[in-house]
Amino acid sequence: MTDPDTFNVVATNSIGFSELINLYPDYFSSTHSLIWLTKGLDHRTGILFSDLLVNKFNISELALISGPSFADDLVNKANIDVSLAVTSEILKDKLINCMQQPYFKLSPVEDIKAIEYAGIIKNIAAILSGMSDKIHGYSKYTDKIIDLAKADIIDFRQTYITGRKDDSSLIELINSPGCDGDLNLTCRNNISRNYQF
Repeated sequence: MTDPDTFNVVATNSIGFSELINLYPDYFSSTHSLIWLTKGLDHRTGILFSDLLVNKFNISELALISGPSFADDLVNKANIDVSLAVTSEILKDKLINCMQQPYFKLSPVEDIKAIEYAGIIKNIAAILSGMSDKIHGYSKYTDKIIDLAKADIIDFRQTYITGRKDDSSLIELINSPGCDGDLNLTCRNNISRNYQF
């Protein structure tokens, strides 16, 4: 078992995420915690990465860092606020203590699966926004696309995670950097890869 104070951070594309964990099953089987920055689904099974990690390795502490940022922003120490979706309070506190900086804020969010799903829907919304802007002119339909994406995230959360229609934490989720922040940055910024797609 790896040291519980050691952080394993995966930063790769969605295909690379699955390839990496499949290449090193012995290592990941002994891992206490895993943090990732990847948005998407396992390409072979179509399941969320959090489910894949629990099913395959039974990793007890998972965290996803997701939100509106570009690599240049991180390098240049721009003010960034991202969501920290985590399955463990202990891991949440450790990550905030060691990673948070005056210019880099980690905002905890309750549900890792909802943030994973928000990242997937955000990518689709950004592609649609880019297509729409190319055809109809900049941002004519982007607000509507973002609203539809948020409605879909709410439906996913209520249907597949909580099973409740009166979930009070929905406002926190929808307003989080990993949802609203990421949608607005990616759907409105022409340097976004998905927008350019």
